[in-house]
Amino acid sequence: MLDQQDEDDFQKHTPVKAVIDWISDLEPSSILEVGCSSGRAYRALKNREFSERYTGCDVSESVIAKNRDLCPEATWVTSQVYQLPFESGMFDVCFSLYVVEHLVYPEKALTEMLRVTKEGGYTLLLFPDFQETGMFASQQAGFSFGRTSEKLKQGKLLDALVTFYDNRFRFPWLLNRLKTDMQGFFVNLQPACLYYPHLARPDYDAVYIASKAEVIDWAEKQDHEVSLPKGERGMFRDHAFVAIGKGSSVE
Repeated sequence: MLDQQDEDDFQKHTPVKAVIDWISDLEPSSILEVGCSSGRAYRALKNREFSERYTGCDVSESVIAKNRDLCPEATWVTSQVYQLPFESGMFDVCFSLYVVEHLVYPEKALTEMLRVTKEGGYTLLLFPDFQETGMFASQQAGFSFGRTSEKLKQGKLLDALVTFYDNRFRFPWLLNRLKTDMQGFFVNLQPACLYYPHLARPDYDAVYIASKAEVIDWAEKQDHEVSLPKGERGMFRDHAFVAIGKGSSVE
């Protein structure tokens, strides 16, 4: 799915562009990207004339090996986010793009990302706010995995009706309950990818029921300064851009 995504479209995607531009304006001397995938964010930074120390880490050894061949001037490391192989306070900026929602232990990951961030540096996160939108792509709606329109075309009328009900009413109600009745990084233990391994759709393997309100509340309780650089309206209502300043004020 990553290989099929056009790199120009990735760099022009408004939330991604906002994060890359914000990092570029900071002019950091050292950057760590958690979940670097195919290195598209690094190349976007290079296009903005970033030439300082960049390190990208990902769990996939094959992806990291390919990145080393394509961009040998950067540092590429195979690692999980839960135990990053770096000294504390090593990077001016640690960031991730659409990674947090795929983590079974998001709190542990956030703690580790902040550990390797320098005092006065920033941990930046971009992720879909499932609780805000009332949508959760990895949860099966209806009797089978798929969109309402697809099921209608296949003649699965009852399945399509239940899918429509789940997506428009049941899931939003359940996700809203998490905001009002519960606390603590909740995850979906039965994501669709476990039952439909041959499908590849955005967030069908998401597990953390991501919420910017929850992330902000957690970070502030850890005595970090937090802001939403692009606010929370329009596209940034659904795509949370959260900046956590480690021991500093975020403007």
